[in-house]
Amino acid sequence: MFYKSRSINPLNYFNEATKTVRALSLLLSTVLITFVFTTPSFAAGVEAVKAKNRAYVAQSPQRMQQSVQKAIDIIAQLRSNGLAETQKATLSKELKTLLSQIEEEDGYAQEQFEQMRAQIREKGLPERFLARVDAMQQAYEQRKSRLSKAMQALIAEHTGSVLVRWYYRLFGDEDVADLNVSEYESDTHQTFDPNNLPFQLRKAKPVKPKRSKAEFVSQGLRNQPMPHYAALGDFDYSTLAGASDPAYLAQSDEVNITQAIRDKAAELDYDAVKIYNYVRNNIEFVPSWGAVQSAELTLGAKRGNAMDIASLLIALLRASKIPARYVHGTIELPVEKVKNWFGGWDDAYSAMTFAYSNGLPNEGITEAGVLSTVRMEHVWVEVATDYYPSRGAKNYKADAWVPLDASYKQYEFEEGMDALSASGVDINASLQSFIDSADINETEGSVAHMDSAIIEDMLAQAQANLEANITTAIVDNNQSLIEVIGGKKIIPETYSTLPDALSAKVLVVGARYAKLPSALQQKVTYYLEPLTQDAAIEEMQNGAKTVTLPYARVNNQKVTLSYAPATQEDQEALEALLPDGNITDVSQLPDTLPSYIHVKPQLKLNGNIILEGYEMALGESLNIDQAVSPVNAASAGYKKHKSTAGDYLALGTVAQSISPLMLQKLQTRMNEVKTILESG
Repeated sequence: MFYKSRSINPLNYFNEATKTVRALSLLLSTVLITFVFTTPSFAAGVEAVKAKNRAYVAQSPQRMQQSVQKAIDIIAQLRSNGLAETQKATLSKELKTLLSQIEEEDGYAQEQFEQMRAQIREKGLPERFLARVDAMQQAYEQRKSRLSKAMQALIAEHTGSVLVRWYYRLFGDEDVADLNVSEYESDTHQTFDPNNLPFQLRKAKPVKPKRSKAEFVSQGLRNQPMPHYAALGDFDYSTLAGASDPAYLAQSDEVNITQAIRDKAAELDYDAVKIYNYVRNNIEFVPSWGAVQSAELTLGAKRGNAMDIASLLIALLRASKIPARYVHGTIELPVEKVKNWFGGWDDAYSAMTFAYSNGLPNEGITEAGVLSTVRMEHVWVEVATDYYPSRGAKNYKADAWVPLDASYKQYEFEEGMDALSASGVDINASLQSFIDSADINETEGSVAHMDSAIIEDMLAQAQANLEANITTAIVDNNQSLIEVIGGKKIIPETYSTLPDALSAKVLVVGARYAKLPSALQQKVTYYLEPLTQDAAIEEMQNGAKTVTLPYARVNNQKVTLSYAPATQEDQEALEALLPDGNITDVSQLPDTLPSYIHVKPQLKLNGNIILEGYEMALGESLNIDQAVSPVNAASAGYKKHKSTAGDYLALGTVAQSISPLMLQKLQTRMNEVKTILESG
């Protein structure tokens, strides 16, 4: 038997081997890919990439606005004169890059409009919301088109060919000239400029006091109210002309009889003499004009002008069922008394200038060429009381209107402790030691290794010495805080009965008021300024959204601007965007809200709506103007606040004084809110 041997072909063997290896590689790759793609770390990495992409898309509006703002800045530069051609060319190239970026972000913007439409359909919202999206998209595309054409025209002008330049000169110039750059500004952050504070003093102009009753009448300052009689309380004042009028027991903008006022009246036993003594000996006078504080604010701040102090005195008396009213007239005082009363001035003219800078009408009277007397307008109080024979100590039947001036008083001025001496440190020696501790290289102009502990030890020693000296002064020596730190204190005068006359000479009584007239009230006006064309048209048709209030109503109070759904449909649309079921964590709430939802701005005073603006879309801009109208126009204030529809803005409304009493009330409310939040 013969055996036929089979020859081996190397090429075939290689091909077979290659197929086997490929099969094994494919199997191994499949196993590896399956393993990698199913591991938690890979899944987390994929989710991180997706989150990064979502974040990038979400930041598109900010990137778009940044590019637009840069483009607007460059357009403003190219519009100006004085740039060299090379500078214009460089700016135009940058403008070209920005145009590409804007076009790129436009794709994300278009996607957002489509997402809004999809959301509206998914939530089953009314068709009007789709129409709002269409209108927003149309307005966006018109603005983008105007900006793009202007950018293209400037790019062509400074970097294009001669033919392109001539084309844009003939057909594109209006794109640049007609571009309103303010239309593209959207910075609504609140800014602080120390050189542009909201309320500033104007140049002082003397305001002379009225010298006759006819001058008061000519300016509309008349007696009010007219006599009106009614039976009030147990205290009989039916026989005293005008005392029975309910207006003399009523509240007003300045005479707010709050719980704090009632508590203080009760503490003073509802006694007219004790009430007068308390106000006269505890409330510091501020030489300004025009009612700016309520009675409660003046009680808490323990300072105020003549009208503010009169309001507090009247509020305490009325809370005690004792009729009281304002008296407005002109008085005269010796110049030395006025210098002390107005704040301890060395120079009478400086004191008078300071007062009329704050609107207080006053003028000097000279005798033999020497300033001797100051004549000024003033406000004081008249109280209906049983004056004969007890002079107000006991009230049975009112028989006289007794004048009371709790604002006029004299002061002692304390320089206070010399803080530097009390610190017990030698500042010059400490500073020299600090300098000596340094390694100074005069050749290289360097300083190193300064021992800061020298300064720290000096400050610690000074603090310890000051604390010890202050404690000794107050605790051991029974000194008052004013005696220790310096300042002024009222020279008290305690009366057992009501005084029989004012300390000042009354030149003329102009008018008497149950409540201060508008002409004597400082006011604040709020105006919601429309920034959209629709709102501007609505304002022209229906009037401006503005409100004016006496400053006493808003001073130290909570004034806020917030937004509420414009319609019931907008309310329902907001609710539709909330997740189903109970919300247990803030993260469940949507990150953003769509601008097809419309809101109305609401200006609130202590939570109560005082002004409501026109309907606007979420995200649109709004200006709120805040202006103060002082009496006699001696000072003025104006502030424009920027807001974005949907945010929350608190408006500063503090003038002349800050009340610790109101701060304590605020702290109590905050603690209550804290307790509620922490309770879950």
